Amino acid sequence: MSEGGLRFLVNLTDYLDTGLFLDDRLLRERIRARARGRDVLNLFAYTCAASVAAAAGEARSTTSVDLSNAYLAWGRRNFALNGLDAPRHRFLREDAVRWLERAATDGATG
Repeated sequence: MSEGGLRFLVNLTDYLDTGLFLDDRLLRERIRARARGRDVLNLFAYTCAASVAAAAGEARSTTSVDLSNAYLAWGRRNFALNGLDAPRHRFLREDAVRWLERAATDGATG
């Protein structure tokens, strides 16, 4: 699927979810417009569509945190589909709440 010049993989047959929340379209546009030069954290990242938008908006870095290996792999494919394979974009398989708790107590970011 194409959105604002970006491409996203969607699956209309195998899952109840398609991989892209259409009602978040304006949010992804806003993230892209404001991301330049920023480090963007995407918790409960799902298929990393918000991270793709941030990276396309020239974010300095993105960190996508999700507990699902399947969704993070989907996110990596979305990045690759848009030519965004730079090492400054990280995909972390972790519980987002625990990651935040750890980051708050010891400054951990990965």
